[in-house]
Formats: sequence, structure tokens, C-alpha cells
Amino acid sequence: MIIMKITLKDGSFKEYEGSMSVLDITKDISEGLARVATSARVNGEVVDLRHVVDEDCELEILTFDNEEGKGAFWHTTSHIMAQAIKRLYPDTKLAIGPSIENGFYYDVDRETPFAAEDLEKIEKEMKKIGFIGVGIMGKSMVRNLMKAGYELHIYARTKAKVEDVIGEGAIFHETISECVKDCEAVITIVGFPQDVEEVYFDSGNILDSAKKGAYLIDMTTTSPQIAEKLYEEGTKRGFHVLDAPVTGGDTGAREGTLSILVGGDKSDYTNCHELFEAMGTNINYEGSAGCGQHCKLANQIMIAGALSGVCEALTYAKEKGLDLNVFSKSVATGAAGSRQFDLFGPKIIEKDYAPGFF
Repeated sequence: MIIMKITLKDGSFKEYEGSMSVLDITKDISEGLARVATSARVNGEVVDLRHVVDEDCELEILTFDNEEGKGAFWHTTSHIMAQAIKRLYPDTKLAIGPSIENGFYYDVDRETPFAAEDLEKIEKEMKKIGFIGVGIMGKSMVRNLMKAGYELHIYARTKAKVEDVIGEGAIFHETISECVKDCEAVITIVGFPQDVEEVYFDSGNILDSAKKGAYLIDMTTTSPQIAEKLYEEGTKRGFHVLDAPVTGGDTGAREGTLSILVGGDKSDYTNCHELFEAMGTNINYEGSAGCGQHCKLANQIMIAGALSGVCEALTYAKEKGLDLNVFSKSVATGAAGSRQFDLFGPKIIEKDYAPGFF
């Protein structure tokens, strides 16, 4: 269990579990008990800590058990909370509080406490995601995000193709501009590099329409150069930009077990970790902007070599009259076995050539 312990002046203390919800934190803010911290010192090291610290108290962080717990602990970001509160309740006064190393506080001051329905609105505001590219991969990712409690706003060129996820709760928009304008994060997973440039850079699209401070996450397999261009232009306009291509195909997307390869600023990666956890299980920070795409290119080189070997082996076995199912069973658990053979060998044998990632 990951716990943050607050020691108060009277000697008592208060604990927050790492799995707490946004409502738990916002409730303390609404009652005037807390201010939001963006960093703290853990085991002698300053870390990006988006959490709540009571006023007039000393902060003690207990040891983190594991990286997964640390990711869950970081997910609540103070600036998003502050923006949500300010937008929903204009009378709220937000001010930068006392400086701490590599971070700052927001002091939240309201004349009247938040009601329960107010807190629900704030949490909903922080969970609003725009999603563009609702294809074979994207549709399953949208479903998993909705299962995790996010409000999904989607755009697709052909509405009829996404009626199923609309029926499951996704909110459809006729334009990219309408889809992204009020979202805290925008995710794209489209077909080709030119499609990435179109949805971000064309007039009236994402860079022109998303709200300042939003997280723009391109999960398309595209070029490192486009990822760097998007990061440079997006950062200039006040956005947080990540390239986060995935691997795992339609099966990984459907089961929520994708590998997610993230490039960009590490603090942005940290802030989006919970979002990524709704879609994948192997989530890694690869480095600066473009490094997610470089990692995906290296991944594709490995896949190409393995898959070409699978195809050559099956072709040879068929040519020599072997029973392909017996052949597959015979070699799958030996040195020739591979993830590509396990996934695609049976499909090739059955002549199932439907795409699993487009």
C-alpha cells in the first residue's frame, strides 16, 4: 500500500492512499483543508508529486513499494484540477503559493464549499478525453478508456462505422474542432504520417482548437521527424505533446495489454501514466520527443525479421507436403518458437489475412 502521511501540528496525522480518487482530494480543497503540491522530496530525491498537502504541517512520504504504485500515486495533476475548478466556478481565486524545489502550490480559495454535485462535475471535467482514429485499434482503446471511467469524445470521418461505440457511451462530434475543444487530453491513432499532419496541422484542427495546456498524445506509428515537429509546434502553443506508438495489435488493444512506447517530456509521461494504464500493461518512457517512434521502428525491424522467417518456414513445409498444423505444434515450443509464430502462424494456415492493426 502506498501512503502519504501528513503530520499535523497537534501531533496527529492524516494519510492518503495511492489509489484515492480525485474526489477525495477535491473534497479536502473544498473544505479549505489543503493546498495542492506539484513536487516533494522522497527518500532524499525531488520527484514530480501531484498531490495534496495540508497547510501548516510537515510532509513525510513513506517508501514506495513499486513503480506501478508510484505511477498511480502521481496521476492527480494539480494544474488540471485548478483549471477545472476555475472553469466551472469562476468565483474561485487561484494563486501561486510558496515555492518548493521543481514545483509550486496552488492555493484554492472559495467563499462557499463545493457541494457533492460540484465535486462530481470537477472529476468529470478532469476525465474528458478526445479521441481521433476509431478504427480496429482505436475502437478497442476507446472502449477500455470508457471502462476506466473516462468520458470519450470521438471524431470519425464516417459516423456509421462508430455507431457501436456511440451506443456504448462515446460522444460523437462532426468535426475535429468540436471533438477536442474542451478535452484535457487528445489521443490520435490514425493511418499514415500524412493523416497525423492533417489532424494536427490543418486549419481548424487539433493545434488550432484544443485548449491551452491540454495533453496531445499521438499513438500512431509514424516518423520520429513528425513527432519532433509536432512536439516543437505544440509546445510553442502551450500544449503537452507525447509520441506514444503502441505494439500488440488488435488483440492487445482489445484486451488492454498494449505495450506503449512514450517519447516527450518525462513529467508529461508521468502525468499521463494512469491514462496509458487504461489501454496497456507494458508502459515505458523511451526518452525525448521522437524516441517513442524510434523505439517502434526498432520493434518493427525485429518483427519483420521474425515474421518473414515464419512465412518462409510455412511455405517450405507446405511445399514439402507437411501437415501445417502438426508442423506448427512440433516447432512452436522449441528454439524456433516466437510471438509472431504464435500470433500469425495459425492465421496464415487458415488463410486469415485480415489486418489487425489498421
